[in-house]
Amino acid sequence: MKIGRLLIVAAVSLTTGMAIMSQPALNKPSYAAERRIHGVKVMKPKLKFKYSTINQGEKFDPYKGGYYYYDKPDKVYMTAKSYVDTSQPGKYFVIYHVKDRAGYNFKVKHVVTVRAVYLTGIYNPNHNADDSYDVSNVGDDLKLVPRYNVKTTNSDVTWESSNPAVMSVSENGEATANSDGVAVITAKLNGKSIQTPVLVTESSHLTFGNSDDLLSIAFDDSYIAYKMKTDLHQYPYGVWITNGEVFGYSDEIDDESTNPDHRDEISPENGGIFTPDVGGNFKIGDGDSIVLITKDELGQQHQYVGSYKFME
Repeated sequence: MKIGRLLIVAAVSLTTGMAIMSQPALNKPSYAAERRIHGVKVMKPKLKFKYSTINQGEKFDPYKGGYYYYDKPDKVYMTAKSYVDTSQPGKYFVIYHVKDRAGYNFKVKHVVTVRAVYLTGIYNPNHNADDSYDVSNVGDDLKLVPRYNVKTTNSDVTWESSNPAVMSVSENGEATANSDGVAVITAKLNGKSIQTPVLVTESSHLTFGNSDDLLSIAFDDSYIAYKMKTDLHQYPYGVWITNGEVFGYSDEIDDESTNPDHRDEISPENGGIFTPDVGGNFKIGDGDSIVLITKDELGQQHQYVGSYKFME
């Protein structure tokens, strides 16, 4: 008996959550009382599946990669009911209902795993091997590319700039430098986010200043001391240090901090002192400019700009 292989091809409509997916209707077959066709004994069709895993957020087709073996005189019909929700990682199942002319009528449950997809980074063309970043000039464009934990066709990433007046970003990750200043570009996917910093300036000396009155700034190889006129407690949300060509950056998250946001506290009680962790091999020079972004205890954002002066 010759065995034939039939690829399943179907036009499928998908809906969010649970969807019923079926093969287009064909001529209704007449089922024989015996499992023979034209005197030939027909074996039960055998289902096979090429794929059992799909990435989160990708389109799922229960017929893609599925096929069955059947006896040549037979005619096989199959429908599928899918409970796969690709918006959420986990294990789901698809129920396949198979019929043939020989009278076989059965169901097969196929388990499908939806694999979590998340961002692992952002490709920033200004990012250097020593973990520093090139400074952008007004009018520069940056093509930011999301990096994932797996190879995926997912395109649900959303982009956001902390300061669009300085650096705006399109829905495709195309960023444009608009004016002098600092900003953080955020990519979001499946409720989680990842960031990359930018700094825009037209000269080695920053042309933008403080958003609040600043009394003084000092650096003595181990810490930065900011003295502010406000008595509100503040928390650092980013430090940029630049010589006008490249800059170092720290988002100032401290995993050991007891603060709910894991950030150090800058307050009159501790003298306005904190220790930034710029990281990498970025070398800080006397006279380099520093930008500190903070949020106070009321949620208001502040920007402080100064220059490094090594203390004797």
